[in-house]
Amino acid sequence: MLLLSFGLVSETPLIIIFLVAVGILDVEKLKKKRGVIIVAIFLISGILTPGPDIFSQVLMAIPLLILFELSLVVARFVKPILSENKGEASISILTKTKDGDENEYFTT
Repeated sequence: MLLLSFGLVSETPLIIIFLVAVGILDVEKLKKKRGVIIVAIFLISGILTPGPDIFSQVLMAIPLLILFELSLVVARFVKPILSENKGEASISILTKTKDGDENEYFTT
């Protein structure tokens, strides 16, 4: 159970970066809610770690806090990259006829 918990915790930066890239989360809102997120991290760490000791809870919470902060740094750079191309990317399949004319088959 503990190994699975640490495995899930290590995926949180990818989840945060993905949600920021899609536009569901915003980096500024995450920064404003940092205090609530820290409390939630310790709460989740307490639930996921077995036993009543605080040592294993802190061993899970500290890396999760570091991963959360690193994901905020990375997400700050990911958001502008994805928002620059928003609505501009298109894929077209062009076919040429025997006359040399181009026909557009498919556009997204």
